[in-house]
Amino acid sequence: MQSRPNILYYSLNGLGEDLGKSQVLEYLLLLSTEFNIDLITFEKQISEEEITSINRLIADRISWHRLNYSNKYGSISTLLSLLNGLQLGRRIIRKKKIDIVHCRSMLPALIGLRLKKDKGCRLLFDIRGFATEEKVDRGRISRGGLIYKVLMWLEHKLYRNSDHVVTLTYKAKEILLNQYSEIPEKNITVIPTCASKETFRTLPAPERNQIRQQLGYSKEDIVFIHTGNVGTWYDLDAEMKLIKELSEKFGHIKFLIVNKGQHEQILNTAKKYNLSEEIVQITESKFSEVHRYLNAADYSLFFITPSFSKQASAPTKFAENVRCQLPTISNADVGDMKYFVEKYNVGYCFRLEEVKLRTDVVADKILQNHITYSERFKTEHFNQLFNQEFDKELATMKYSDIYRTIL
Repeated sequence: MQSRPNILYYSLNGLGEDLGKSQVLEYLLLLSTEFNIDLITFEKQISEEEITSINRLIADRISWHRLNYSNKYGSISTLLSLLNGLQLGRRIIRKKKIDIVHCRSMLPALIGLRLKKDKGCRLLFDIRGFATEEKVDRGRISRGGLIYKVLMWLEHKLYRNSDHVVTLTYKAKEILLNQYSEIPEKNITVIPTCASKETFRTLPAPERNQIRQQLGYSKEDIVFIHTGNVGTWYDLDAEMKLIKELSEKFGHIKFLIVNKGQHEQILNTAKKYNLSEEIVQITESKFSEVHRYLNAADYSLFFITPSFSKQASAPTKFAENVRCQLPTISNADVGDMKYFVEKYNVGYCFRLEEVKLRTDVVADKILQNHITYSERFKTEHFNQLFNQEFDKELATMKYSDIYRTIL
């Protein structure tokens, strides 16, 4: 009987983060039925209670190794984290034969490349975006500077030496194939950020109405929701400006923001647009309860600042919206958003400049079309998109096929 392949998986996102739970742990639990998995995570903050809970969940299925992550001293802290990750990986490889090193994002992939050179493992580079260009877009480095050139050289080295590359978007795959003619198309697979059918689901109408009542919303209210982070790439000002315009045109507008740790920033932005607490409501939620708030809303609203690096991004919240059959209002020039929204008719995709300069026109379009809400947004459209692109079980099958292929 053939032995199960051994996978060493690196993730900068810890299991103490919602992203680590939804986009790492849930995949690996499914993959652990076919493969032996050692998981190394870099934890920013995690409680003993969470550690105990996760260990109970993964018992005898995944070997979890935790490293602390800190950027207190900038690049020095990052370098120390990489060295710790490399040493831990080498210790694991000494104990067992690792067949594939699966690295989620660029920094772990640098560890994986070293292990491939030293130990002969296969390397799966699971990019989360164009890492170096993201640093430019955030203003952390300058394009053309020494650090930029070094990082781009490393990034190119990773693409050329990986046995397979996973991207989040079809747009990113197209860009990579244009830039690296030596990489065969079959060596790049698109796997968008997906959602769990168990965690995210639609609720019966009575339960949905009950949640709305608990939040203080009437049947006439049109509820917009933003879940998760509001900083970094998100344009909260554009969102608030649109809510302000909608509220002035139609009195029953509510904006629910489900967020941890950025409440003061949200309140200050709301005040900037003279939006009262009656319109803008902020709450927190466990990851497992987010779907309840999505079910209570009429639209998901989020705008992301477009840039070259964002062509490789796939917002996790979009997959969650689709699973909960919640129309999304977002902007173009971010990954495959425009393609998915328009092909499957699951929301509205505007250009961010249009939202900012012609807010009244955007608001009119949303309100006018809201009359035909039930006819416009059909259950079969959401189900088709989810089943073809965002089902976590489908994503797991793709990863399994990649593992088998590169072995």
